[in-house]
Amino acid sequence: MRTIRDLLRNEYIGAIAIGFVLAQAIDVAINTILRPIQFYLDPRRHSSLYGTTDYHWNSLLSPVITIILYGIVAFSLFWWLYMRSEPEAVPENTNAAAADLFE
Repeated sequence: MRTIRDLLRNEYIGAIAIGFVLAQAIDVAINTILRPIQFYLDPRRHSSLYGTTDYHWNSLLSPVITIILYGIVAFSLFWWLYMRSEPEAVPENTNAAAADLFE
């Protein structure tokens, strides 16, 4: 897993993937906002013999869940690649401290 993480982070593939997922979330959000606006701006399209129909607000549930899932995926990918702490490395100059003791 560490080599995959290093590859995704160092070759900017992870940043591109995060950007793609966030772009998908923004696209779904814009479409979700514009759907009811378009419905009410064109009343001719939604009129019938029995009068006008109301907008089905429950149809927005699926896109909202999709936006939330895209956000969770983007955040967890970002956290896994960039925010997770690295294990502490052993200092390379450990012999210098030992040499100072014998001086």
